[in-house]
Amino acid sequence: AVPSAVSPADPGLVAAHSAGTVSRHGEILVVLARDYGAQAGDSPIRNPFRLDPHVEGSSAWKDGSTLAFKPSAPLEAGTAYTVSVDLSSVDSAAREPFSFRVRTPEPAFTVELGSLRAARDRSLELPGRLVLSDIEASDKVERLLSARFRGLKPGIAWTHQGAVHDFTVRGFSAADRDDDLEVSWDGRPVGAAVRGGRSVRVPAAGAFEVTGVRAVREGETCLEITLSSPVDPGQDFRGRIEVEGLGALRFAPAGGIVRVYASAAWPEEARVSIGEGLRDSEGRSLAVPVQATVPVSWEKPAVRFATAGVILPTGEGLTLPVETRNLAGVVVEVFRIPGDNMLQFLQVNKLDGANELYRTGEVVWRKAFDLPWSDARRNQWTASGLDFGPLLAKYKDGMYRIRLTFLRDQVRYVCKTEHDFSGLVFPTLDTLDRRWEGDWESRYKFRDDPCHPAFYERNSTYRNVLISDLALGAKRDADGLTRIFAVDLRTAKPIPDLEVILYNFQRRELSRVRTDKNGFAAFPASREAFAAVAYRAGQSAYLKLDPGSALAVSHFDAGGTAAESGVKGFLYGERGV
Repeated sequence: AVPSAVSPADPGLVAAHSAGTVSRHGEILVVLARDYGAQAGDSPIRNPFRLDPHVEGSSAWKDGSTLAFKPSAPLEAGTAYTVSVDLSSVDSAAREPFSFRVRTPEPAFTVELGSLRAARDRSLELPGRLVLSDIEASDKVERLLSARFRGLKPGIAWTHQGAVHDFTVRGFSAADRDDDLEVSWDGRPVGAAVRGGRSVRVPAAGAFEVTGVRAVREGETCLEITLSSPVDPGQDFRGRIEVEGLGALRFAPAGGIVRVYASAAWPEEARVSIGEGLRDSEGRSLAVPVQATVPVSWEKPAVRFATAGVILPTGEGLTLPVETRNLAGVVVEVFRIPGDNMLQFLQVNKLDGANELYRTGEVVWRKAFDLPWSDARRNQWTASGLDFGPLLAKYKDGMYRIRLTFLRDQVRYVCKTEHDFSGLVFPTLDTLDRRWEGDWESRYKFRDDPCHPAFYERNSTYRNVLISDLALGAKRDADGLTRIFAVDLRTAKPIPDLEVILYNFQRRELSRVRTDKNGFAAFPASREAFAAVAYRAGQSAYLKLDPGSALAVSHFDAGGTAAESGVKGFLYGERGV
């Protein structure tokens, strides 16, 4: 039986578990405090999960430390469940079951309609988005929405991604007079008590009108002007579309849309003028000139690494480029994996991995940095650099996992005036990973609001960095040899006389070979070989050799016959020779 009262878990056994609102179609998870060595998909000896109200289902390991309960059928919507977990069959130290409560969301959804626009085939279309409170089957979602124009039902094209469903009403054309496109929605297919609709004016055929102006973000902020017929892409848009206070505008026409980009930062309110000189693809001028004031919202503050990859050669200097947006500072945290622990790290990771980090390393450095700020930088990505020189001077070997994040007082962002979050507690440099002690619903609601602590629970970005000029590659030949080649990343030249060491998975040394003048070292092929390691002048290189790390050749014809003697070759000559 499931206890009516909630019994907290033993923190020595359980690190985390599902809580708050969970999807009807998802799993209930329990993350244990240590790895029990189970394989993903294995079932525990006895199902440890019991739910009240009762739910049929099965349990399985997702990895060595995570148990999951999968209901046989979707959970009931808008229902609270008490989950009891008995771990006695998993760990003998578990004396009593523990329990917690979860809840499925009430069925609900919102509908957002975009602006009417001309399609490339000169018909009209209306984009929109439908967001549900939970994941639902796509066939049910598509029954929520309907459209009608002049007694006919236009088609609706859908794109589904989780609980977000983008749609486009299309396949209708303007008539000889203005009319309305009726879009309506009814939540009964998903059990939601949501009903409504909206009328969208459709200009008469032959009219060339502006149907909408809004600010959008597509890589960078721009204004999107939608029109009732395809615009002439060959015209000079300068003087026809203007934004007060901004020159050097760039224009990207596409059918019934013109996107306007600015070289300078957008003002908080963009005053747009669209003149009669604007023409459509049939030479018609704009019926009515338009002047509009468009609010340009602040981009979310963010930080990112400007380059990809793990290895940072010293030929580029010891500076790692980063970029920030709407920030006057960043926090940099360095997690170091010593060289002695790198093979242990590689047992469960690639070089860019992040599994079981605290078994192999620790945080060695954390600091907040100020960055220059001015209004001209608003909504713009600004480049900076992290200097690794002082770090290398203190820690001579190993790999670093760099974390970039930021605090509330480093953010340059205008909060919505209707919010009052003044009494909330935000993370500090000393409490960087502290979670906001609030309910799950508020955490979900404000997860994208920089003025709420929930935003700072997932605002970090990470990158593993190995500072080295050495690079290793490997090729397994048909003659049974594994050939390791070493290259200097600064010069792209082979490295002769470099000692390469082969280890097995248990980190036992198998053999050592020095590279020849061409940078090659040959080893007998071995199923035990797990990693190759090389060291030079305080730098190191690591290469995993297990089958899972080999490049796939399934897309290539790798068959053929082996020559018993001699060397095969090909001769390519000029055509006709």
